[in-house]
Amino acid sequence: MKNERGRELGIGLPLSILGCIYAFFILMFTSGSIRAADVLMVKDAAGNTMRLYETPCKDEKVLAVINAKVLPKYASQFKGGAMFYDGKDYNACWFATNGVVYVIDDVGEQTEIPMWAFQRSTES
Repeated sequence: MKNERGRELGIGLPLSILGCIYAFFILMFTSGSIRAADVLMVKDAAGNTMRLYETPCKDEKVLAVINAKVLPKYASQFKGGAMFYDGKDYNACWFATNGVVYVIDDVGEQTEIPMWAFQRSTES
């Protein structure tokens, strides 16, 4: 099959169908990537966990830390999360960029976790 410029495409699907397929996959992977009931979670051998929610960060204590340690204009980009570490629960908020999840908890600790470490879970 050839395109309108006469170049060989090497596949049997018209470009319009390929465009639709491409658009479908882009939408599938970029919009609504975490359903409301789903959580992305990582758990280490010691049982420590980090859960990432798709909801906005609303924890006032964590937001105060974000505003003090990070530029306040970025606070709206953080989403809610929860962390269990060394037998204690922490509220946390997170954002991801360039394949890294940046987490700030309610005591001001900052953690970086590679996005590939997280798995989808329906636990809350």
